[in-house]
Amino acid sequence: MHHLLIGLIFCFCLIDVCVASANTQDEVVVVVPALEQPYAQLISSMKKQLEQQEEKGQAQQKDLSLRIVTLPASGSSMPANDLFKPGQLVVSLGFRATEFTLASKQNIRVISSFVTRSAMENIQQKNNTAGNGLQLLGVLYLDQPVSRILSLLRLVYPEAKKIGAVYGPVSVRRQEEVNHQVASYPIAINDAVILEDDNPLKKLNAVFKGSDAVLVLPDKSSFNRRIAKWVIRLSIKNRVPVIGYSRKYAQAGALASVYSSIEQIAKQTAELIYQWQTTIENPDTQYLYPKYFSVSVNERVEKALGIQIDNRKTLVEQVNTMEGLQNNRIIEKQDN
Repeated sequence: MHHLLIGLIFCFCLIDVCVASANTQDEVVVVVPALEQPYAQLISSMKKQLEQQEEKGQAQQKDLSLRIVTLPASGSSMPANDLFKPGQLVVSLGFRATEFTLASKQNIRVISSFVTRSAMENIQQKNNTAGNGLQLLGVLYLDQPVSRILSLLRLVYPEAKKIGAVYGPVSVRRQEEVNHQVASYPIAINDAVILEDDNPLKKLNAVFKGSDAVLVLPDKSSFNRRIAKWVIRLSIKNRVPVIGYSRKYAQAGALASVYSSIEQIAKQTAELIYQWQTTIENPDTQYLYPKYFSVSVNERVEKALGIQIDNRKTLVEQVNTMEGLQNNRIIEKQDN
């Protein structure tokens, strides 16, 4: 029966979730590391998005079934590699699921979602995804593009002429990208790379004292926790606004943050499922940043720093517009 979503039915490591009455040829496998948060919420949101697309007539495929495969706890035996049918569409959510799916090297078509850019790069360095006909169709990153982060900064604090940037052992890979994006503006960059043996306070002090505003990019969780408290303290002490990468960063004391929620990632993942479910050609892999995102502003910090952010309710639309203009400027500069 169409438009009827069946709840999760647990059976060892396999759970079937039906969006409609399913034929085996219309089955999509979704691989997750666990059915705990945030993956349970991600799956639930994906189900709703798939149903909504079908109800609105946007879906190319009406009878679509999702089969959820959960991975055992670390150290346990992994699921057998014969979980997939030849040519099947497989969606992997998160680092462990993507690593497992790509390592299977079966004749399947894969979409990876809810994974950071650095994590995906690490997986691909370890796994040759070309084996046995495996096709990596698309990768949906959790990260926001640098052009979007800079666009938010320019909108909430256009007075900034010197921008600080803080990099850790993982986010340092984006240093060149940040420099490239900043070069199209009449502003300078003042950055620092903080490694494991460095004194973070010393380097952060130099960044904040020499900057009008500071960008903080996501890194591995241990690094994020290590510097977050210092970043907020130095922002208050030096009266220098910070642009963060999560709602929590804005709540903790960043002036503003840009990020994609689980619901927004789920929506785009559902769109990719329908895009590739009925497509059989062999395309080049699409590496995608989230197209749906949110912006959070800390009004208390805004007032404390004497900053006036106009049209707060339309910031997402403004960021979208400025990001497009920013990317066009870079293309024009390269052409010249």
